Amino acid sequence: MKVFLVLIALALSALWGCTDAGTDPPTTSGATLTGVFPDSAAVGDTILIRGVALGSSQSSGVVSVGGTLATVIIEWSDTRLIVSVPAGANTGSVSVSIEGQVSNSIAFQVQATAELRVSYSGQLVPLFTSNGCTGCHGGTNNLTVTPYANLMLGTSVHGPVVTPYDGEGSVIIRKLRGTAGFGNRMPQGGPPLPGADIELIARWIKQGARDN
Repeated sequence: MKVFLVLIALALSALWGCTDAGTDPPTTSGATLTGVFPDSAAVGDTILIRGVALGSSQSSGVVSVGGTLATVIIEWSDTRLIVSVPAGANTGSVSVSIEGQVSNSIAFQVQATAELRVSYSGQLVPLFTSNGCTGCHGGTNNLTVTPYANLMLGTSVHGPVVTPYDGEGSVIIRKLRGTAGFGNRMPQGGPPLPGADIELIARWIKQGARDN
């Protein structure tokens, strides 16, 4: 009788394709990083980490920058983290661990010294004024380059004009470089800005687009 029951159990197992009815199949989930902006910075500088499934709060996990855990967390959401590069960090990578699951890693370079801060009021406003940017973007075309608050409110169908920490990805830099892929290169109707001026604006954005 016992042999007969065993044979029935084996037959049903083969029919249903399941040999362990009491265990659910394993599932995989976890954080995925999509970018670090900028991709190089000095200790104490602030960086933006973009991704998915990063958790809703800092209690969700930890951030490793260059092999050292970041202790200064400025912002934490499910899609972005803003942290300071911790003391002891070395050139290597950035990763996030959420509830014990480690994300993919993104290469990151630790600079020996911090870049000098680019000043919005002291450097960019005079640059915008001398190049005629305030004449065209002083309240028209959905963009006002001064004052600071208005510049940061600027948007387009292609996204925010300024995306803090993402210099090359910001619409304003792509338009100034002529790499946006839409519309005319800025300034419209005039010669392009010198490369050094565009780089200055890009550095200001990479440094967090501060109101300084």
